[in-house]
Amino acid sequence: MSYALDLASEVKKVLNEFSSEFAEQILDQIEVLAAHPTTLSRTVPGLPLQTFQFKIAAPAETFLITILFRYSQDEQTLHLLNMTTLKVDPD
Repeated sequence: MSYALDLASEVKKVLNEFSSEFAEQILDQIEVLAAHPTTLSRTVPGLPLQTFQFKIAAPAETFLITILFRYSQDEQTLHLLNMTTLKVDPD
């Protein structure tokens, strides 16, 4: 089962800051999360929130992306609340 996705305005804003190539890579990872959220995310201790982290890379840049989300009450939708990016050295 794949969850429906609800992207908060803050997440959309961050996506718009990237080139279309990077944004597409991020959206691809979000789709993977929607298909496997329990295995790909971590619980935030003490809060009803999850985090999902991944890297996206191009020849000149690599970013660590962290997404904060929660499950809907009916557990049919993932509400993506926030997304942060950090430019990192390539592996």
